[in-house]
Amino acid sequence: YRHLRGIDLAAELDAVRANLRQDIAPPELGSQLNVVLAKFGDGHASVHSRMAERSSLYPPFLLQDTEGGAIAFLPNRSGFVDNQRPFILAIDGVPIDDWIETVRPEITSGSPHLVRARALRAMRDVELFRTRRGMPARDTLRCTLAAGPSDPNPVDVDVLMTRDRPTYGSWPRRGSG
Repeated sequence: YRHLRGIDLAAELDAVRANLRQDIAPPELGSQLNVVLAKFGDGHASVHSRMAERSSLYPPFLLQDTEGGAIAFLPNRSGFVDNQRPFILAIDGVPIDDWIETVRPEITSGSPHLVRARALRAMRDVELFRTRRGMPARDTLRCTLAAGPSDPNPVDVDVLMTRDRPTYGSWPRRGSG
C-alpha cells in the first residue's frame, strides 16, 4: 500500500524519530506509528500495545453517519438517544466535524466516507480525545441533538457516561449455526 500511495517510509519514520523523547512510553510510540500506518490506506494495519491508555468511561450510545449527518443511537438498537432528535450536531460544544478532524490522523487514509465512518466509531473513546483537545475529564457529555442537520432549535442534553463500552457489529445479532 505504501508504494501505491507514494509514501516515503524513511521520511515518515525520521519525522517520528525527530519528535521522540527519551522517556516516551510504548503506547505513545504505538500511537505515533499508527499515524504513519494510517497514511498507507491499509485498513487492517495497526500497532497495539497492552499498555495503551484506555478510556474508563464511554458514551452510552453509538454514532453512525447518514445522508443527513451523524445520528446517536442506543447500543441495543432500540432507539435514538432522543427519538425526536436523532441527529447529533456537537459533543461538549465541539461540532461533530471538528471531532472527526481530531480523530482523523489515526484513521486509515481512504475515501471521505470511510474516514468519517471510522472516526465516528472511534468517538467511543471521546474521553481520550477530550484530553487531546485540552478539555477536562468529566463523567457527562453535553450532546447537541436535533431533528435534522438544519434544525433551527437544537437542544443540549447532558448524558451520563458509562463504564460499558458500546459495541458495533452486525445487527440484529444472530447466534452461530
